[in-house]
Amino acid sequence: MNAGNRRPRYASLALCASLAVFASLVVACGMNADQPTAMPVQTPWTIDGEPILGAYAVRNIEDLRVARDMGMNVVLGTHAMLDTSTEVGRFCAENDIKVMHHLTGHIYGRPRLSAMVDADATTIPLQRRAAGSAPDNGVIQIDDELILYSGRDDTLLTGCERGYSGTTPTAHNEGIILLWPEKCREDVEHVKGGPNLWGYYVLDDSPGDALSALRGMYRIVKEVDPDQPVIAGYGSAGSLCNFAPGVCDLMMIYWYPVGNQYDSAMTSHQVQWMLADARSKVPDIPFLGVYQSFDGKMDGTGVPTGQQLRHQLEDFVREGAGGLISFCMCGGGRMAGLANQEELQAVVRDAHREILETGALTVRPEPDWMREARV
Repeated sequence: MNAGNRRPRYASLALCASLAVFASLVVACGMNADQPTAMPVQTPWTIDGEPILGAYAVRNIEDLRVARDMGMNVVLGTHAMLDTSTEVGRFCAENDIKVMHHLTGHIYGRPRLSAMVDADATTIPLQRRAAGSAPDNGVIQIDDELILYSGRDDTLLTGCERGYSGTTPTAHNEGIILLWPEKCREDVEHVKGGPNLWGYYVLDDSPGDALSALRGMYRIVKEVDPDQPVIAGYGSAGSLCNFAPGVCDLMMIYWYPVGNQYDSAMTSHQVQWMLADARSKVPDIPFLGVYQSFDGKMDGTGVPTGQQLRHQLEDFVREGAGGLISFCMCGGGRMAGLANQEELQAVVRDAHREILETGALTVRPEPDWMREARV
């Protein structure tokens, strides 16, 4: 790795803690309300001691080079990026870029209950749409119950042994997404310990009633690879139906506030509402801000300007974001992303440099109307 590309270590944790106290006073009391303020970017989770800075949809070596040059240290990329025998895996290892491993495939498009299930039922009814993806036999988890089944057809799991492995048979509601815990455990066992691995990504907005499966995945990760964080993404207040204790260690909060203009209220106010709800269930849950860096209209007219992107970063940090993630990198196609936008890359690079050198980002003053509307 070239010395010119190596990311500098950021300020000491003691300095970051002092900045956090100061920033909370600024927000709470309006101190220095008319002056830009350096606000900390930190969570209990870091990547080799650095704040979390990364991108979604990083697909190839070219995208990884762009990520490196902007000072990113984590990507939501491909499985090959975890494998140091591949070109992209070696590149990640040589350039200190970690990879969040997707566990989302264990809930998206997976079978769900088509009706309520009583505690003594020996068949499990499935919605036909995804029933075909169920293994012919195995163990499922619904809420805190394990169920062993011996067969299936297009709409049912059959030959069910309820309360398997010492769990308690209970009734379950229609619509719950089923989890095959053994498959999930195999997935985590396969990637754990890899030098490029940093965290497991379990939720990308709301696929339906996934709370049971999410809790099951969280338990599996903490049993198999307990030192890694579990990260879940939430794109609206409605998606918080899938947030609760025992779901994740870090939230990602995102939406896409730029069409032709930047809706400056959206980032601040939506974060405030969502955090108020989430922290009523899990006090002090940290979050990463996911900012829009793609053409939201997909016709060339919805790309954020450099100023709009910078304002997104600042608005997330003002609300306490412990890291910043781009959506998305994906160069090419209708959804032109950060890899295609040199102006936006320069903005991100400058912000990352400041964060990595100081542990903080300079944030513009909060407008009176935004401060008065604070949740």
